Amino acid sequence: TVRDSGAKWLVIAGALPTYKESGEYVSLQPIFDRMKAQGVKVALDTSGEPLVYWAREGCATVMKPNAEELAFIVGRNLKTIGDVVEAAREVNAFGVDVVLASLGGDGMVAVTKENVWSARTAPVKVINTVGAGDATLAGFLSAVVNYPDADLAEHGVGYNVPLGVSTAVQWGAVAV
Repeated sequence: TVRDSGAKWLVIAGALPTYKESGEYVSLQPIFDRMKAQGVKVALDTSGEPLVYWAREGCATVMKPNAEELAFIVGRNLKTIGDVVEAAREVNAFGVDVVLASLGGDGMVAVTKENVWSARTAPVKVINTVGAGDATLAGFLSAVVNYPDADLAEHGVGYNVPLGVSTAVQWGAVAV
């Protein structure tokens, strides 16, 4: 089992598979249920209709949409940081603990039901953005796993979100 391995997180990322005959998305619900039963948190980073569906199901602990994907989830344009935070709070209300909304060169905001943190790096020369989102999520998870809070209640979700988001943008900047 995953729990026996000592795993604390499972990442589900990329394009989600479909059933060839019907074109329906393969259900991730058994994975979410098993991880929850084993105390393993799930980070989800996908796009399109599967992103909307799983955001509204609220099964993931963390989701990492960019601003355009977040707008797609809530069905409206997001023009300000306030709009992004409001949309992320809607996703929190579905059951997702943390929404990591990436804003490209403007950094990232991490939104929980009760708190908002933002982080950005100094401007970098972008060479190639391929893999930047993966690096960003890896940075977040590396920080929250390797440097847990002394007081886990402080951030409201049991892990150090501010450290995670600041590490995430640093790893993303290095990737580009």
